[in-house]
Amino acid sequence: VWDFSAHLNSLVASDPRVHTGAAEITRQAPLQIFNGHKDEGYAMDWSRQTPGKLVT
Repeated sequence: VWDFSAHLNSLVASDPRVHTGAAEITRQAPLQIFNGHKDEGYAMDWSRQTPGKLVT
Protein backbone atom coordinates (compact mmCIF):
# COMPACT_ATOMS: atom_id res chain seq x y z
CA VAL A 1 0.00 0.00 0.00
CA TRP A 2 1.45 3.35 -1.01
CA ASP A 3 0.47 6.88 -0.07
CA PHE A 4 0.00 8.61 -3.43
CA SER A 5 -1.17 11.91 -1.98
CA ALA A 6 2.14 13.62 -2.83
CA HIS A 7 1.81 12.45 -6.44
CA LEU A 8 -1.76 13.68 -6.70
CA ASN A 9 -0.92 16.99 -5.08
CA SER A 10 1.94 17.55 -7.53
CA LEU A 11 -0.43 16.98 -10.46
CA VAL A 12 -2.84 19.67 -9.33
CA ALA A 13 -0.18 22.14 -8.21
CA SER A 14 0.38 25.06 -10.53
CA ASP A 15 3.93 25.69 -9.26
CA PRO A 16 6.44 23.81 -11.48
CA ARG A 17 8.92 23.62 -8.56
CA VAL A 18 6.64 21.04 -6.93
CA HIS A 19 7.73 18.47 -9.52
CA THR A 20 11.42 18.69 -8.57
CA GLY A 21 10.97 16.08 -5.81
CA ALA A 22 9.38 13.47 -8.07
CA ALA A 23 12.48 11.24 -8.13
CA GLU A 24 12.47 10.95 -4.34
CA ILE A 25 8.77 10.10 -4.32
CA THR A 26 9.24 7.22 -6.79
CA ARG A 27 11.74 5.60 -4.42
CA GLN A 28 9.36 5.81 -1.46
CA ALA A 29 8.81 2.52 0.37
CA PRO A 30 5.23 1.25 0.73
CA LEU A 31 3.36 2.12 3.92
CA GLN A 32 2.31 -1.49 4.45
CA ILE A 33 3.35 -4.84 2.99
CA PHE A 34 1.20 -7.94 3.44
CA ASN A 35 3.08 -11.24 3.26
CA GLY A 36 0.21 -13.54 4.22
CA HIS A 37 -2.09 -15.65 2.06
CA LYS A 38 0.69 -16.86 -0.24
CA ASP A 39 -1.15 -20.07 -1.11
CA GLU A 40 -4.66 -18.69 -1.56
CA GLY A 41 -6.44 -15.74 -3.11
CA TYR A 42 -6.70 -12.40 -1.34
CA ALA A 43 -8.27 -9.17 -2.52
CA MET A 44 -8.36 -5.53 -1.53
CA ASP A 45 -10.38 -2.76 -3.12
CA TRP A 46 -11.53 0.75 -2.39
CA SER A 47 -14.83 0.91 -0.52
CA ARG A 48 -17.74 2.12 -2.61
CA GLN A 49 -19.61 3.09 0.56
CA THR A 50 -16.80 4.93 2.38
CA PRO A 51 -14.51 6.92 0.04
CA GLY A 52 -10.81 6.53 0.85
CA LYS A 53 -11.23 3.29 2.82
CA LEU A 54 -9.70 -0.03 1.74
CA VAL A 55 -11.84 -3.13 2.15
CA THR A 56 -10.81 -6.78 2.13
